[in-house]
Amino acid sequence: MGGVTGVSVLDWPDPLSGRPAWALSDAELATHLDEVFAAEQTLAARRLALIAQIDARGLAVRDGATSTAAWLRHRLRIDAGPAKQMVRLAQALETALPTTAQALAEARVNVAQADVIGRAISELPAGIGPKLRTDAEEALVGFADQFGPAQLTRLGGRVLEHVAPEVAEQHERERLERAEERAWRDRTFTLSPDGGGDRGGRVRLSGWLDNESAATVSAALESLCSPARSPAIGPTIGPTIGPTIGPTIGPTIGDDRSPGQRRADALVQVCRMALAGGDLPTRGGERPQVVVTMAYEPWRDKTVEAIGRLDNGQRVAPSTLRRMACEADLIPVVLGAGGQPLDVGRRQRLFTGAVRKALMVRDGGCAFPCCDRPATWCDGHHLTSWLDGGVTCVDNGVLLCRRHHRLIHEGHWRVRLGSDRLPEFIPPSYVDPEREPRRNQYHRRT
Repeated sequence: MGGVTGVSVLDWPDPLSGRPAWALSDAELATHLDEVFAAEQTLAARRLALIAQIDARGLAVRDGATSTAAWLRHRLRIDAGPAKQMVRLAQALETALPTTAQALAEARVNVAQADVIGRAISELPAGIGPKLRTDAEEALVGFADQFGPAQLTRLGGRVLEHVAPEVAEQHERERLERAEERAWRDRTFTLSPDGGGDRGGRVRLSGWLDNESAATVSAALESLCSPARSPAIGPTIGPTIGPTIGPTIGPTIGDDRSPGQRRADALVQVCRMALAGGDLPTRGGERPQVVVTMAYEPWRDKTVEAIGRLDNGQRVAPSTLRRMACEADLIPVVLGAGGQPLDVGRRQRLFTGAVRKALMVRDGGCAFPCCDRPATWCDGHHLTSWLDGGVTCVDNGVLLCRRHHRLIHEGHWRVRLGSDRLPEFIPPSYVDPEREPRRNQYHRRT
């Protein structure tokens, strides 16, 4: 494996001509490159044929290896991925791809193209029959003369259109139905805070939509993310306080937002319009709104730069808090010195309106110990039942998820407010003989 010390690889003699690379003409360089690459494919075909035989004879297992791929990884000192890929392709060429195997041996296809052909043939529907499989393989080998692996992959997905159009339509319909079912099953959308610190203040949006849902979202966004519209979302630079609400009519000058920024702005604007329209379903008896909390003293003293907290637990800067306070749909909840919401109870049966918002601020979610269910998933529970004369107010309420709500009504656990007006739970004696009060610490740490 060693070379001659001090001799450049350019000085090594070409095995085809006996001359070093620098001594070849331009035309010879190109020709020799083609010849060397073709020789590599022929050698690869031979290598894969050997691997197929080694695998078929069980040589690797007899040598104590767990698999042929593991045996190759050790013997050839290669990674697991390439070893598995070689075994898979060797098996396919030996058993199902005779035309491709011959083309690789003759260097009419390269290894990457052969791998693409193998994958495409393996993904054909099971009931098409051997003749159509042979026709599809031969068609792809023919395409390999013009197209690289990436283009060949796309052609492989539609090869039946070339060899059996009537079968291709049925296969494509079934494939699309499976793909759409999978896309609907796997749909997801996540908002992930970046963890704070120097990178704080951002939330990452990620997820997947099926094509139909994505088209709906795109149609809603496109009308709001044109470069001709003013930036409708986000802080304004300069003395003006607050974002512009609603789309600006007509073109504006100086919109230097990127397409991605325009789409982000449009997504927020669509949600603002939905919230303002009042047609969204309610959460716990209330239509969705943004809730921001702050302490009482900074709220009263306008010179104090107060930090606020959104109803999802994220903190916002004083400048953002002031800007949000200008918006009509903001619901401020003012806290007392101990961090508890000031009593805004009303004499009604259900925990809705300001009372529920105050419970959401105080409890943060299900108040049962160790439960992580968010406030929007919770019911308001009367500590003293409404039927027994209990009023609907903050000090007579607690947020509980459905599971723990049922558990409390079973009567084994008790819930009360502690001396600091925060909920605590008394376990039954079979859980704790001492019946020490327990609290949920999860929501106060997130």
